[in-house]
Amino acid sequence: MAMEVRDSLEITHTGEYLNFLKCYFRAFSGILYHVTKPQFTDNPEHKLRNIVVEILNRLPHSEVLRPFVQELLKVAMHVLTTDNEENGLICIRIIFDLLRNFRPTLENEVQPFLDFVCKIYQNFRLTVSHFFESGAVPVPPAASSSSASSALTSLGGVDDVKPMDLSDNVGPVGPGSAYVGAGQLNPSTRSFKIVTESPLVVMFLFQLYSRLVQTNIPHLLPLMVAAISVPGPEKVPPHLKPHFIELKGAQVKELLVALKHVLGTDFKRGLFPLIDTLLEERVLVGTGRACFETLRPLAYSLLAEIVHHVRGDLSLPQ
Repeated sequence: MAMEVRDSLEITHTGEYLNFLKCYFRAFSGILYHVTKPQFTDNPEHKLRNIVVEILNRLPHSEVLRPFVQELLKVAMHVLTTDNEENGLICIRIIFDLLRNFRPTLENEVQPFLDFVCKIYQNFRLTVSHFFESGAVPVPPAASSSSASSALTSLGGVDDVKPMDLSDNVGPVGPGSAYVGAGQLNPSTRSFKIVTESPLVVMFLFQLYSRLVQTNIPHLLPLMVAAISVPGPEKVPPHLKPHFIELKGAQVKELLVALKHVLGTDFKRGLFPLIDTLLEERVLVGTGRACFETLRPLAYSLLAEIVHHVRGDLSLPQ
């Protein structure tokens, strides 16, 4: 049924969009809040939750959606803080798109997302330890708490799922505790992919809601710098290379975004003597194809801002 709804979403681009929301939105919320629980193995219940989150992500952001925006934000934050990284990544897009398209009425809703980002940065060193110091031994799939079929036919009988504890104590780090292996899904609170996506979203949110910059940057920037400074393992076993690539990708993006934040402070003058070095493409984005494709837009945006600040001092060859 959920797949049929997802495959019929063209109705949301017609005059029946409001009736669609009235009919399905409460049911979707019920599935994510009550009927199913976050899953950390690729099982039918995860697939159901993933389909529902995809549907919510594809809802057109027209005025028809406005009465549902507050609740949709709450649902997305709930999934982001409790679920696995696959659903969490989709929810980051939902949250950002809502905060962008329905501003300024949602300014009070930005801070909870920024608080979540601060927490995952605070836990970054523990996340690195979790994957690399424990050996990241695969764990056996956990049993599903309820079947997907029962989730589609019932909207009650299951206790509310509470958000994951985002305190510094994110759980034991030891053999068998890492979420890797076939069919395993990382929690969004312990995910390099979530960390990779967060800095750019935060930067855009600060541009949209500039009032929040002064209250958050003094706390957020040191956390980003600390995360960048985590060295990672010296030797990486073959089965951990994907996690290592995700770790370094997250750190490089954090570095670029942190530098963009620095440009808004008096510390920006420290970058000016480095302009010749930063003009070298291999320094800015590296030489790997993956780095070139993923980092080039952000890197050149950063370089353009730096050049703007020193344009009066540049020589003709530069």
